[in-house]
Amino acid sequence: MTGGWAHSGATTEDMLDGVAADGPMDADALVLMAGNNDLDLALPTEDVLDRLVQIAAAAAVPRVVLSAVAPEDGLGPETLAMDADLAELAAREGWQYVDPMTEVRDEDGDYRDGATLDGVHPSGAAAAQIGVALHEALLHPSGVGPAGQTG
Repeated sequence: MTGGWAHSGATTEDMLDGVAADGPMDADALVLMAGNNDLDLALPTEDVLDRLVQIAAAAAVPRVVLSAVAPEDGLGPETLAMDADLAELAAREGWQYVDPMTEVRDEDGDYRDGATLDGVHPSGAAAAQIGVALHEALLHPSGVGPAGQTG
């Protein structure tokens, strides 16, 4: 089954409110791609991570795939730090962590040249690369962790 919740500019608090209002989801996998808008608002990382756990609990989906945040020009170090925290959270929770941003992010955490038009959002070509990487991660999990989660 496909479906989900998304809203432009949403923070993890908005996501939690949206998913909690809908209740458990009928799906095989929950893909969580969140955190950039929280970074833009300088919200505490600990709160972001806590809300991601609450979102997964509210969705009650057996497999959780947690994505790295997108690069962001001017916030590169913050995105890299968030990615490290997200990877640790995924390991702790038994989720699959995916970094679909490797082809569009430079070593400083900013977008690579040509991968964005505004420094915040991926270009069409970059978004397609990110989508392919996420698709591959969904099709080919890296292994099985606790409670049937992939990680």
